[in-house]
Amino acid sequence: AGAVTTIAGTGAVGTADGLGVRSAFTRTYQIAIDGADAFLYINDGQAAAPKIRLLDLATTLVSTIATGPSTGGNGIAVNAAGTTVYTSWVSSLRAHGVPQPTAVTAAPAAPAFPGAFDASGQCGTATFADGDSSASRFSAPAGIAPDTQSTDMILADTGNHRVRRVSSVGDSSPLAGSGTPAVVDNTGIVAQFSSPSAVVVDAAGNAFVTETGGHVVRKIDTGAVVTTLAGLALTNGFADAT
Repeated sequence: AGAVTTIAGTGAVGTADGLGVRSAFTRTYQIAIDGADAFLYINDGQAAAPKIRLLDLATTLVSTIATGPSTGGNGIAVNAAGTTVYTSWVSSLRAHGVPQPTAVTAAPAAPAFPGAFDASGQCGTATFADGDSSASRFSAPAGIAPDTQSTDMILADTGNHRVRRVSSVGDSSPLAGSGTPAVVDNTGIVAQFSSPSAVVVDAAGNAFVTETGGHVVRKIDTGAVVTTLAGLALTNGFADAT
């Protein structure tokens, strides 16, 4: 118990696909696993061409399955059905769907981002707007997680201080947060967040959010009621407590 092993990567900066420690990574950000515990998906935010990397846990084969739209990758998640990988990109402020391979025996060619979801947000435009995939705007979107009660994804829109829903076709809608950076518990868009950065959703559909600006852990229940679970608002530090 507690043993640490390296299953992929040389330890040196690189972009090589391959088996196990013959592969290389540049600047890995978040990581996600599919529902069958068969594949890891890694957002490798390389300087010139960020990539989505796939690690087959059975064979340790690392493959590049897509190249991002700009520098700086951040969040990554697999939808509940296990059919699509979603990512958020810090520089492009977009989220994209990438088909999930059913089996990997060799490094596949990197496909272009497919479908309407590719248009969600506008590359390089850091602002805010809800709407369909062509109208949506984000600011430094970060953590992303599948909603266990729908086909939506829940997105921490860090720069806009909001938590948002993004549909499977890229339409965005508000979940919680007014857009003003603060730590205020309330319901829906009356609540306030300060740089929400990571999000997970439990089996019941409750979202849990960490905030780099607020230094707290928040819960958004299925009625969009926001409560603070842990941390002292707007005060950084380290202390365990109940």
